[in-house]
This record gives sequence, structure tokens and C-alpha cells, in this order.
Amino acid sequence: MPTSKHPNEIKINPNQGGKAAIERLVEAYGFSTRQALCDHLGVSNSTIANRYMRDTFSSDWIIQCSIETGTYLRWLSTGERGMVKFVGSDIISI
Repeated sequence: MPTSKHPNEIKINPNQGGKAAIERLVEAYGFSTRQALCDHLGVSNSTIANRYMRDTFSSDWIIQCSIETGTYLRWLSTGERGMVKFVGSDIISI
């Protein structure tokens, strides 16, 4: 019997995957350096360097990037399924 409660469930460990996630953030924004990401997020270079070196997963930045760029949240979080950007929205405001 599977332990997963949802077929698309993924396990995120906040203490690993940070380096790769930061590299995906740089790619999703179209930046060529982590410094450009720092400037965009309004954080110091040491903040990103700390998360990068400790491999800390930055879920707050992942969510912000997904909202701002339309990049698929699963790819930003895990690197699975390739980078996909949503062009339009199926959400209707009422």
C-alpha cells in the first residue's frame, strides 16, 4: 500500500536541494549570475551565498519566481519535467 496521500505528492527537505533550486531560479528569470538574482530579490549576496552553501531550500523565492515568471512550480522545486512557463491564465476573477 502506498504511503503517498496524493499521486503527485513530492517530499521537500528544507535542508537540501538549495543549490540546484537557486540555479533554476537564475535560469527561470533569465539571469546569467546569482548577483542578478540578488538584485531582483532585494537580498544581499551573502544571503544567497549562505543558502547556496548550506544547500537550504528557498521555498519563498521559488513561489515568488513561479508567480512572477509563470514557471512551473514543480520544476522550480525539483527540477523534474523540464522548465515550462505558462503563457496565459485559466483563472477568471469574479
